[in-house]
Amino acid sequence: MAASITVVVALAACDSGGRAAPPASDREIKAKNADTITVTANCAAANQIDVDVNKWVVDMKPNGVVTFVVDTASSDDAVVTIEQKTPDQWPFADAPPFNPGKGSANGPKGGKAKAAKGEYHYNLRVVCGTAPNTRTVLIDPDIFVD
Repeated sequence: MAASITVVVALAACDSGGRAAPPASDREIKAKNADTITVTANCAAANQIDVDVNKWVVDMKPNGVVTFVVDTASSDDAVVTIEQKTPDQWPFADAPPFNPGKGSANGPKGGKAKAAKGEYHYNLRVVCGTAPNTRTVLIDPDIFVD
């Protein structure tokens, strides 16, 4: 029998939450020049990863700056990577991946949102453990450039 893994994911401020995206005019009003996405990741037990992402959907103005920070409450062994989901969907002008370090002093990473308006998808990957016993959670948030 294969071992099971428990994954606990908390998503705060879920603007879309499975619902249709708000109209572009509403997103344009909320669009920001800069925003921070904070990730808390804990390798809680042998078969459990707890992940909290404070923003599931971000509305940005063209060339707005998005910064990813791994919260200091995260486990030291939790590795967070912001990576490309598909080649045409990377929301940033800078090349992937982004590897933010734990805490704002240890290397928040991010970049300018693309200048072209649109809906962009990316992957937020959390890895716990070392090979060959790694555990992975993959989350696919969105960035709207309006």
